Amino acid sequence: MSADRQRLIYAGHILKDNDTLLDCKIANGSTVYMAKGAPKGNKNKVV
Repeated sequence: MSADRQRLIYAGHILKDNDTLLDCKIANGSTVYMAKGAPKGNKNKVV
């Protein structure tokens, strides 16, 4: 999956591209989830 489609989620929050593990207080052994998202800049709504 290309990087522009990846969404990283920690503690119920989608991490921003510039966030670091330290910024988000993600400790060793924590779980970060990756989900597939729409490409950035895609303004189309799915109905």
